[in-house]
Amino acid sequence: MATDPEKLVVSLSADIRKYENSLNRAMGQTNKAAKSIETRFAGLNKKINGGFNALTTGAAGHQRHLRNTRAGHVVLFDI
Repeated sequence: MATDPEKLVVSLSADIRKYENSLNRAMGQTNKAAKSIETRFAGLNKKINGGFNALTTGAAGHQRHLRNTRAGHVVLFDI
């Protein structure tokens, strides 16, 4: 028959194991959420960069058009 200290050791060991399992589950959930956030931000970053590229390309084209119009000629095709 187990003595009180032996029962305590077994009980503590089981509690520690449960605690470690809970921590491992929480770590897995945290890593999954972090990966999801990173993926979402990577997609947003691509969209934002694409928007800025389109904006600067459009602004450069508009600026070129204004410069050519002021010079007295209109460019129909910019090759």
